[in-house]
Amino acid sequence: MIGTWLFSLTAFADASVSVNLHDQWISGNRINLSIRYENNEAKPVTVPDLANRPWLVEFHTVDPNGTKSTIHSTPPKRDHGTVIQLNSGERRITRFEIPTSETWTNGTATVRLNINGYSTEKHSIHMLDPALHVEAQVAEPVDKISGEPTTLMTVASPKHTDLFIKTPSGFDFLERIPGQAKAQLSVARSEQRIGRWITWKDGDDTLWAAQHGAHGFTDKPRRIALPWPGATTCGPPATANSGHLVTPVCIRSPRGEVVKTVAAIVPPRGNLSFRTIGQYGADAILTNVDSSGGVEFILVRKNAIDWAWLGTHTTADRPTSIKKVWRGSGLKSATFDLSDGTPPTPVVQIELEGEPMAIEMPSPR
Repeated sequence: MIGTWLFSLTAFADASVSVNLHDQWISGNRINLSIRYENNEAKPVTVPDLANRPWLVEFHTVDPNGTKSTIHSTPPKRDHGTVIQLNSGERRITRFEIPTSETWTNGTATVRLNINGYSTEKHSIHMLDPALHVEAQVAEPVDKISGEPTTLMTVASPKHTDLFIKTPSGFDFLERIPGQAKAQLSVARSEQRIGRWITWKDGDDTLWAAQHGAHGFTDKPRRIALPWPGATTCGPPATANSGHLVTPVCIRSPRGEVVKTVAAIVPPRGNLSFRTIGQYGADAILTNVDSSGGVEFILVRKNAIDWAWLGTHTTADRPTSIKKVWRGSGLKSATFDLSDGTPPTPVVQIELEGEPMAIEMPSPR
């Protein structure tokens, strides 16, 4: 992972130890890192069980203000010396947070670790002011009205783009992408506890995607090859209850106009598939994930609004369900919203020549 502090693998207790820690962080969020033991020998080896003996890890830090600290967990009166056996080729990764790092101000800090007697070199971390360096993006279902949102944070520089994500369970560095990328967080329902997909395009306009897991991305970013010349994504992506990425794609004719809209469906593992949404293009597409976990799109045109629903079976081999929502003239804007009813229900809020109008969503939902 580019931009990550990775010690040269060093023989230690018949295994190797390495530390992953990114070189910049967003102020106000506690810094996390991973310590990895790996057995590169032919025979099994034992290593300390750091998850159950966290006091074996000491943090020697200097914050951006120059304040030095040495921090570690209080050891018990008796350390039972719990170890883990690693067979040849096996590894064990343990995640740690640097205590008090969420209080560090903007600037440069340094970190050195002592891991069961093994001292690492110092590592510099540039703490970024979120108000100056960070673009924050949320993508929540329209009916989410409480709880902490999931936020994708993008830090751009001339040569690369760093992605961070803040969820109700914590803050993570995701990936350093070469070049300046415009990333999108997918809409997802937090109660389904499914890792959200993030998509972006590189300098060649190639689409990439990766899914957030417990500790960063679950796998390496995946290149999404669209089989039509000139086809592009044309609306916000979603993460379905099945765990699939669903993103709208507009297919163009040789003359450049959009002649078809489809949903590209990317599974966590396996092949890309497509489902037809409509035999036309839209001026804008709104994305939501309903209470069943099904992905729905609102296709907005100057004189028409349609609702498309993929249902709870994301990869069903059939076109999406599509219904007319509105027909008329003078449409200025359309957004997802909630009704004033009890309980509130999703509606499409439209503006016609300055007059707002709420339109109930079709059924089934």
